[in-house]
Amino acid sequence: MYVSSILIKRWQSSANLSPKFNHFSSKGPFSSIPTVELKNSSLVLKLPPMCTYYIRALNFTGIIQENKHQKVKKDSFFKRLFFKRVNEDTQTDLNIQLIKDNCVFQKINTINKPSNVLININTNSVFNLEVDYQKSYTILNPDENILSYSENITRSNSTNNVETVGGMGILTLISDRNIQLMKVEESESVLLDINNLIGFENNNNLKFKPTQNRNFIKCSGSGTLIIKK
Repeated sequence: MYVSSILIKRWQSSANLSPKFNHFSSKGPFSSIPTVELKNSSLVLKLPPMCTYYIRALNFTGIIQENKHQKVKKDSFFKRLFFKRVNEDTQTDLNIQLIKDNCVFQKINTINKPSNVLININTNSVFNLEVDYQKSYTILNPDENILSYSENITRSNSTNNVETVGGMGILTLISDRNIQLMKVEESESVLLDINNLIGFENNNNLKFKPTQNRNFIKCSGSGTLIIKK
């Protein structure tokens, strides 16, 4: 796919709020941030209480309650989530609600307890990208590269295969290869395989130019690239 014309364009986040804004997903004076850990063939999503989180609709193995170390079976898990409204005022062992958002992502709400979500997925790399109001990113093929994101992350479509990600919080990327950040300095010029480019920092310094080979693009200026290797 020839995307150099897309990459040359600039996307900027319209958010202009104080960086002191509480960017954690959970509420309250002891707020903590969700984390994602890769263990063997599964991901463990650790969610604090009073948390809203968005995650790709994947194969959920079940829930582990931290206070009981108990795994909830998948069938009963979905029945209780989709066919019975959870009452926040009552004590319940299952304190996560999955609310259908679209065919790609779902919204998770925890109530008053921390919870761990087990996810079966075939992947070799998970990368947590910190986003704040001073810096936004362009993400290519977001439905493929984005696994999850916290409550105050904003996503806006530029085209079908390109999104601007702003706001404040954690964006988790996923790939079959290692994901890393590449810093491009002012005097540098980098030749990139377009298939290895996941995204880049939005600023006025990074510049992209097409090459004779449509699979490669030339990047110059200064800024941060998100690549897989």
